[in-house]
Amino acid sequence: MIFNNGLNDLYFEWITSLVFPDQNTKCSYIRLLEELNNIQFNYTNPFDENRDTDGKDLRTHFAYRANISTDVIRENVVNNEHCSVLEMMIALSFKIENELMSDLSYGDRTAVWFMLMLDNLGLSYYTDQHWTYGVSDIQVQNIIQRFLNRDILPNGDGGLFVLKKPYDDMRNVDIWTQANWYISETYLR
Repeated sequence: MIFNNGLNDLYFEWITSLVFPDQNTKCSYIRLLEELNNIQFNYTNPFDENRDTDGKDLRTHFAYRANISTDVIRENVVNNEHCSVLEMMIALSFKIENELMSDLSYGDRTAVWFMLMLDNLGLSYYTDQHWTYGVSDIQVQNIIQRFLNRDILPNGDGGLFVLKKPYDDMRNVDIWTQANWYISETYLR
């Protein structure tokens, strides 16, 4: 986990509430969310550094919202080179909603984009009810490693976004471009 001295629980509660505003739904995915938070995000496409930065920026947003000095956050953050996969996915969901798909008539759909990514990765099955310690942990880690290593199909199957007619091989495209192509194919045609 990311923070020591009790900040970890507060931060985890805050970031997960961004994508699971319904506490009951969130409670059914706690083990998966914890696992995703324990896997460090790494990338092969240099443009995905932006996803890493956005994920780490959640910590600063948390500091501001919790009225905690960013120095306190910096002092208590484990010196990881990258954000967690959970942080990256939450930050990406937030970015999609606020920069691509914001529409007051639909309300905030950050949670929708997050669940879409869980579905596309094949992770939405892993509720606490279906979680088997040891087995599920390894399965989730394998799914995430395939995604991080870009061991996905050219249409994005096995990754965060799946396209019917990709403009290019999704294995060679940064995550933000994949998101834009998905939105374009699904909502703008």
